[in-house]
Amino acid sequence: MSALQIEQLRSYRDDIARRLQDVELRHENLVAAWHRLRQAYQGESAEAFHQQFQRASRRAEQQAQRLHLILPRLDAILEQLTAQSQSEG
Repeated sequence: MSALQIEQLRSYRDDIARRLQDVELRHENLVAAWHRLRQAYQGESAEAFHQQFQRASRRAEQQAQRLHLILPRLDAILEQLTAQSQSEG
């Protein structure tokens, strides 16, 4: 694998890390909004929001879990490819 390809893979890894941070931040904001709404409203509207919140929260957590699994794998591949490239070059 060329140095350019390794750099492109590293850039892809960094994009995934940024996406993970974004997902985690959005989830934090969603949780904060839920707590504010819960304090202000009661009844049917709050229950409808709670159901949507639960669904969105599960999706955010699932996405974060997947991204957390991908990053270490990409790091290991990048280390291996960098070492291989340095030994060849």
